[in-house]
Amino acid sequence: LDKRETNTTGARVEVLVGETGKFRFNVHAKNGAIVLSSEHYTTESAAFNGAFAVQAEGQSAANYSLKENASGGFYFTLSAQNGQIIGVSQQYTTRASATSAISSLQSFLPTVVVL
Repeated sequence: LDKRETNTTGARVEVLVGETGKFRFNVHAKNGAIVLSSEHYTTESAAFNGAFAVQAEGQSAANYSLKENASGGFYFTLSAQNGQIIGVSQQYTTRASATSAISSLQSFLPTVVVL
């Protein structure tokens, strides 16, 4: 793999532009699965600021909130110190798998590549 290919595989935070022209980011685990997604931003720089906030705020367990949805699944949110939600996870079938995803995210965020 050359450098461009390695940046699109494995653990990473990827800023994307959607069909509506708005920006968002996804946090990918080492296996490439999307672990956390952001809201939509009107500018690319705001999306990058959010992505860098995930890297900074995501290392602290206190910034995560584990929640149960109406159908009995679990998900988590990551919030900044001011309480604003930075990202929302995918849905998990068990509390244990959602908790495991938080631990995994905390372990790779210090070295993750922001694209």
